[in-house]
Amino acid sequence: MTAGLEFIIGRAGTGKTHACLASMTEALMREPLGRQRILLVPEHMTYTAERALAETLTDSAGFLQTYVFGFRRLARQVLLETGGAHLPRISEIGRRILLKDILLKHREEFSVFARSVTKRGFTETLGRTIAELRRYRLSPEVLRDTADQSGDSAGRLPQKLKELALIMDELSARMEGRLTDQTDRMERLAQQLADAPFLRGAEIWVDGFDFFNPQELAVFRALFQEADTIHVSLTMDGRREGDCVRTNLPENTLDTGLFARSYQTMHALTEILMELNPSAAPTIRLMQEQHRAQSDALKMIEVKLFGHERLVPVTDDALRLVEAANPRLEAESVAADILRLAREKEYRYREIAVLVRDIDTYGELLTPALTDCGIPCYLDAKRPSTHHPLAELLRAAAQTAWRGWGYDSVFRALRTGFFPVTADAAESAEEEGVLFDCGEWQEAVDRLENYCIAFGIRTERQWTMTDEWNFVRRSIPDEEMGTEQNALRIEEEIALDAMRRRIAAPLSILTQYLSSEQSTAYERTRALYDFLDQLGAQQILDAWRTAADAEGRLADAAAHRQIWASCMTLFEQLVEVSGEQEISARDFEELLGDGLDALEIALIPPGLDHVTLSSFDQNSLAGIRAVYIVGANAGIMPRAAAPQGVLSDADRLSIRESLADTPYMIFGGTQEQTFLERYQLYRGFTEAREYLWVSYALSSVDGTALAPSPLVARLRMITPEVLSIPLAMVQRQDDLVLSAPHPMLSSLSGALLGQKERGEMRPLWQDVYNWMRENAAMHPLLRLMVRGLFAAPREEALSAAVAAELYAHNGRISGSTTRLETFRQCPFRHFARYGLGLRERDVYEFQSSDFGTLLHEILHGYGEWVRTEHANDWCAAEAGSAAHIDALLQGLIPKIRSAVLMSSAGYRHRLERIRSTAQQVIRHLTSWAKKSSFHPHRFELSFGRRSDGVKVADFPLSNGMTLSLRGQIDRFDVTRDMDYYLVLDYKTGGTSLLLPEIRHGLKMQLLLYLFVVRSLLDDSSIPAGMLYVPAVNPVVPNDKRLDDESLQKKIAAAMVLTGLLIKDEKIVKQIDAMGEHLCISFNKDSSFSKNSEKHIHSQEEFEQLLAYLPKLVCETAEEILRGNIQVAPYRFNDRNACTFCTYRAVCAFEPELGRGDVYRDIADNGQAAMEEIARIVCGEVKSDGTDDIYGRSEKGD
Repeated sequence: MTAGLEFIIGRAGTGKTHACLASMTEALMREPLGRQRILLVPEHMTYTAERALAETLTDSAGFLQTYVFGFRRLARQVLLETGGAHLPRISEIGRRILLKDILLKHREEFSVFARSVTKRGFTETLGRTIAELRRYRLSPEVLRDTADQSGDSAGRLPQKLKELALIMDELSARMEGRLTDQTDRMERLAQQLADAPFLRGAEIWVDGFDFFNPQELAVFRALFQEADTIHVSLTMDGRREGDCVRTNLPENTLDTGLFARSYQTMHALTEILMELNPSAAPTIRLMQEQHRAQSDALKMIEVKLFGHERLVPVTDDALRLVEAANPRLEAESVAADILRLAREKEYRYREIAVLVRDIDTYGELLTPALTDCGIPCYLDAKRPSTHHPLAELLRAAAQTAWRGWGYDSVFRALRTGFFPVTADAAESAEEEGVLFDCGEWQEAVDRLENYCIAFGIRTERQWTMTDEWNFVRRSIPDEEMGTEQNALRIEEEIALDAMRRRIAAPLSILTQYLSSEQSTAYERTRALYDFLDQLGAQQILDAWRTAADAEGRLADAAAHRQIWASCMTLFEQLVEVSGEQEISARDFEELLGDGLDALEIALIPPGLDHVTLSSFDQNSLAGIRAVYIVGANAGIMPRAAAPQGVLSDADRLSIRESLADTPYMIFGGTQEQTFLERYQLYRGFTEAREYLWVSYALSSVDGTALAPSPLVARLRMITPEVLSIPLAMVQRQDDLVLSAPHPMLSSLSGALLGQKERGEMRPLWQDVYNWMRENAAMHPLLRLMVRGLFAAPREEALSAAVAAELYAHNGRISGSTTRLETFRQCPFRHFARYGLGLRERDVYEFQSSDFGTLLHEILHGYGEWVRTEHANDWCAAEAGSAAHIDALLQGLIPKIRSAVLMSSAGYRHRLERIRSTAQQVIRHLTSWAKKSSFHPHRFELSFGRRSDGVKVADFPLSNGMTLSLRGQIDRFDVTRDMDYYLVLDYKTGGTSLLLPEIRHGLKMQLLLYLFVVRSLLDDSSIPAGMLYVPAVNPVVPNDKRLDDESLQKKIAAAMVLTGLLIKDEKIVKQIDAMGEHLCISFNKDSSFSKNSEKHIHSQEEFEQLLAYLPKLVCETAEEILRGNIQVAPYRFNDRNACTFCTYRAVCAFEPELGRGDVYRDIADNGQAAMEEIARIVCGEVKSDGTDDIYGRSEKGD
């Protein structure tokens, strides 16, 4: 005896589900205690179906005889009654771990899969393919037979099938008697269903399916032999012809037909029934009347949109087409329109759904947009937990253990928030002697990261060393150890050292177990669990969950609640799969990585009344009045099919051909998926009862232009009008612009900006502004927005008291000329650097400053060697120069970031660059020495500090304070009689020195050195000049090969000493007989050339410059103490203060934006600058008042 079979068919919205429920209710009312009545629906629809059935059974008649099953629930119920339900079901995590283990153990046997064994995500793809093969009942034996039938048994496809068969055999063997999965349960269900008493004589309704795979068809074969009647609803077309229903219509029979799959399902079930009982004949009930669509537009969409019939305009408002500038505006418009429906049409949120094709893009945009409008929403999709802090902690900590405590992995672990980085997280901060407060844990990690970057801490040995970290203390000179700033740095270092010990302890134990090559999977997994337990991870997650619940962040709370259980499941599966087997660290890393990739978090609806966000592929929508279809763009609707799994379309076609004469089949790949795509879109577009919104974006989130879906063009035949949402919100006139207060705030900011810049503001936004001012909730937010939009002009001055507190100590302001020059370049730059103490993060690498320091030290050491060993005769020292440079370099390396120079393969290149540059500079200086009557007198002459031998008197300031300057003169030369002297400074950078730069305080250093040297020598000594020595190894560009002599000339020309010289041909010729090494040149009559004029000045002018220096430095210091912090960068020729300024992002100086920001221009006029200096020295004008030096512009002659 076989069951009776009835098909309930009809197009979408014709009431098939209602017919099933009504028929089931009627049967239960008729026989409340009779046979079992079962409703079989897809898994994701079970909750909705149960609720709908409960609502129809108002008096609970027959409720105990009713079941609502998905295939998974049905299998569980049958196995509970017949045996086999005791086996634990393997999770997706466990399946991927098991597959990874199989791949690793058989890696030598693979050829096709050999390169994919360690590829991230391959186990997910492989698992999907194996599950599909098992659903289609393609056993390993069938795969091998198919491979053997191939003409090329050694080809790629036959080998791929054999390897798949090997993996499937091993998977079945490893799971046998221990674990089960859904495909295994479906096989057992088909075999054991006959032994389940509750199914005998049952009446079954099947709803919500369009297709049954071979495993499910096998279950139906068994049901036909046990049940009394089976009703199957299918979405397809039909035509009544007398008492018969005709189904062989084009949309059903053609492979490209909209309902082809449902039609094929009908025939498959009919064939099974006919095989069991040739005399059986299924009946067909046709549902023709459209019950869902309540308007003409929606009815036309259901009937004609996906067909080929012509569409005509409809005047009702049930369809709305919208185009938005980008997906964000599209999402915000959806939220605004949902609010409109709720307010004006009295829709409940649960009667509204949003359908998307690209759930990854739009899910992240729609959720915050709806939340901003106060709309409760539920994203009906699992989200990966790959980036949850606990998953990230496990991944980063494991990588730290396996890969040597690298900087990236250690700080990825620390930034998860699980480590006890702050002192109050330790058992007792006082016991550790920690006095420095590192702030909250995020700030503490930032401080620790800065420290590690600055001192190159990137190995396990450095993190776990028993000695304390004292890199800061080792870098501070003994005489500066007691300063307030250095005392704070030392306290911070002590706190960071205590912090790293708390961090290193659990990581060190974990490393011991994970990095061992002779450990079992259990031991390694246990080490991970103990690591989490030592950190108190579960308690931290509980605290996070409680905080998220209190703040209404339900999705975050759910994630924190589920992630611990998911990780424990992962650990259990790791032990279940490999247990007591020894496993290498590398293989365990692969298993753990795949398990973490498989972690997912299932979100829970926030309540009963919420908007549902779902994808077209799988949704459980029912009774939806309004549907929003978002992202209707070309390439998305319909979506271009892509191959899935390890079998390509060509593979599937070959397998189909091989299986043609067998009872087996396989999914058709992208071609079949393309046909199904049309049907899935049809189901989504016909879900709405009263209102359908279809929108698309004109550009993607990254600005790429997008085109609307072809469906939009057909929809415009029904509703030609399209609402456009532009990027400029303030220009909008639509009724969605004033939907909710918080989104409206950002639009108001644009309107206010228009008022500020153009003096234009629409009356609409004036009303919005006035309303927000009166609204208690919005007024504080409005104030914040207005304050940011109409920010007050930059502060230009501090009070004198604050400036003194910042810059002076005990009535004295001290520093080098570099500090004063910084102020002259831009007062705000000086404030940021010396007042606020802002500086770039120190990085443990060889930097340009290190290069300069080494060169200076080498040049100093070489000069002293020449003076002491060769009686200042640079020519006599030339023979041994190369060897002595090497000796100096090797002696200096340990002092200047030696670990950096020696820690990488590129250190030889760095050393060679320093060596070659030093050799070139010394070669040039030696060449100059041959032509000069001046000789070096002192090197590295320090002044201004307590420990320095040279004392410089403080400069008195008009406010009663004093200015103390310090510095170090690289070298100064004198004539044999010491009647003339010359100051030199080695420069690895720019070597410009012009009078306008001195006049405006941009270059004070050499003038100060000249001032100091004069105080050391007799009053009769005369300054001969001040010069920069380029400490460079120039690259000479040339189109043709040069001989050595020509090359040396070009190099010498690029290394000339630049600066200012005395206007005395005789003295300058003593400096350099031919002038070849200087920035000047001589005419044939030995007079200075015209090009030399800007570099030569009379003795009187030098005296005026020396007299000008005290005035310049004093007035600069006084201006600092007056609190000047203007953003007033200089510009001189093609140079300006902003080009390499670290603080540009802070001051926001943007002259290109036309907001009034302009440079302080300095004219390139040396004669005018000298005249001004002379007048200042003579007292005719004040040196550099604020009205002059910080005026915004200065005109040149």
